[in-house]
Amino acid sequence: MTESTRGEGAADTAPGVISVTREELPPLPDAILTDPNAGRADPRRWFEDSSRPFEIEIGCGKGTFLLHEARERPGVNFLGFEWEYEFFAYACDRLRRARIRNVRMLHADAVEFLRWRCPSGIVRVIHLYFSDPWPKVRHHKRRVVQESFLRECHRVLERDGQLRIVTDHSEYWEWMQHQFNRVTLPAGEGLFEVGPFEPPRSAGEGELVGSNFERKYRRERRPFHAATLTRISDGPRPGKPRGDGLGASGRVVSIPAASDSDRVHSVATADRDSFVVAETFSSLQGEGKRAGVPSFFIRLSGCNLRCSWCDTPYASWNPEGSPMTTAQLVSAARSSGLGDVVVTGGEPLIWPGVGSLVRQLRHGGLFVTIETAGTVDRDDLCPDLMSISPKLSNSTPAAGDHRDPSGAWSIRHEQRRFNPAALRSLLGRGEDRQLKFVVRSREDLDEIDQVLGAIDGWTRDDVLLMPEGVEPPPAALRSMIAEACMTRGWRYCSRLHIELFGNRRGT
Repeated sequence: MTESTRGEGAADTAPGVISVTREELPPLPDAILTDPNAGRADPRRWFEDSSRPFEIEIGCGKGTFLLHEARERPGVNFLGFEWEYEFFAYACDRLRRARIRNVRMLHADAVEFLRWRCPSGIVRVIHLYFSDPWPKVRHHKRRVVQESFLRECHRVLERDGQLRIVTDHSEYWEWMQHQFNRVTLPAGEGLFEVGPFEPPRSAGEGELVGSNFERKYRRERRPFHAATLTRISDGPRPGKPRGDGLGASGRVVSIPAASDSDRVHSVATADRDSFVVAETFSSLQGEGKRAGVPSFFIRLSGCNLRCSWCDTPYASWNPEGSPMTTAQLVSAARSSGLGDVVVTGGEPLIWPGVGSLVRQLRHGGLFVTIETAGTVDRDDLCPDLMSISPKLSNSTPAAGDHRDPSGAWSIRHEQRRFNPAALRSLLGRGEDRQLKFVVRSREDLDEIDQVLGAIDGWTRDDVLLMPEGVEPPPAALRSMIAEACMTRGWRYCSRLHIELFGNRRGT
């Protein structure tokens, strides 16, 4: 690890020292080669009052966040890391001139500091805001957010300590999701729980953090993504319901930049009366038995699958949304003036309150369709139309998919996509039912026969075949599907919304 103290004297006259000196943090000892703990140095002793709560910011730039947050919370000690020396020196001088006494600065690699220097269980919060995304594939190894980094954060954080993350880079955000999955349930080890991001006390109106980077990117109207990882002190907590993306635990929120209200939305831990909603809109139902019927759509965020051809990635691969209660959704549906409501996703059945939502919509005289992949069952469902779209092998992400660099989602998707018991149960829960299959090639027909052979409770009239794609399908695919429907007595399912509006949101 390289630790520099260039120019520290000039920047750190009175009152108080800002940068950490070599006397306070000497070079790593030779013993580090045989004893990983030989270089530990408790950074809390660098402050006037070492008993205060201790927080770290990684990559503090010119120090805007530290300056304002330290003023707001004088009872907290902050250690800022900045690798670019010019920014480091600027931040030191800025903090000194402002007479900030509860911030110290270190010109060093923060990741290496956590690994070799920091004792266990001493940090309350680690702030990581707008870190370098290193977009080129050959540079991904330089990204801060890696599984190894998350494990070091778990070690140094105190009981229920937090790692708070914000980024403006969507591809880096997807990368982060894969790293999160390795240290969170149900796919990985239960080291953290992922939840919503709440702006710190020093953030301005409509801001996430209030740093120079955020204000610059907000002017450029970039999207922001944010999450809080809370350390699970005693390992996985059994019996707590969890979802994927934005499942029953209320996971990660992507924040649209410069929305109409320009306000930050956060999501409380989900209960049976709250949801994260990616979007609501009025349109024509584009698929299935009720194609063409004017309908109000409620798209819940979060999914337990990751289809390769998913056309709503903002509810699955990169889930986003705002919190809404059952009462708010029912009111919005009634206010639409339409008689049909479609509850869709993502996967709406990962939300524990979806049964109550459907009941209240129906009690208001609305015709309710639930759209699901059929992998999750809920015993309190009673929609007018149970629309099930079982996922075939053509939905599994292929090796090398840029959204799934580790291949973890490909494995989980393949394991989860077909649940015969859930399918059989769901087919009996609605007043009516339909089975929609996405078809890419003739080989898919044999797989559909196998799925139908494993379940009962359906008729030929309930089976619909739909061409895959976000554009009108080619003539050869249409003809093949039409021939299969004629032969087997199934229905051809067009995608009316694609034909009318193209592949865009809100349709």
